[in-house]
Amino acid sequence: MGIIKNIRINKNLKMAIGQLEGILKMILTKRESVEVSDQLNAVMALIKGCQNDIIKDELTEQIEDIIVTPDAVDRKAKVDKLVIFIDRMIR
Repeated sequence: MGIIKNIRINKNLKMAIGQLEGILKMILTKRESVEVSDQLNAVMALIKGCQNDIIKDELTEQIEDIIVTPDAVDRKAKVDKLVIFIDRMIR
C-alpha cells in the first residue's frame, strides 16, 4: 500500500475513533437520536472508505502478482487465493 494512502487511512481511522468518542458523549448527555444516528453514519462512511482503499490495494497487488507469475500451477494457486479474498470481502 502506498505511503500516501496509508497516511490517509490512518488519519481517517483516528478521526473515526474521535467521532466514536463524541458519540458516546452524545449518548451520555441524551442528545437526540437523529443526531446520534447521523454521527454514526459519518463514522461508518469513514470506515467503509478505509476498507475500500485497503481492498483496492490488495486486489491490485494480487492481480499484478498473478500477471507476472510464469508458472501455471503457482498462478492458479494465486488466482484461488484471490477468489478466497474476494469471497471474504463480499460477505
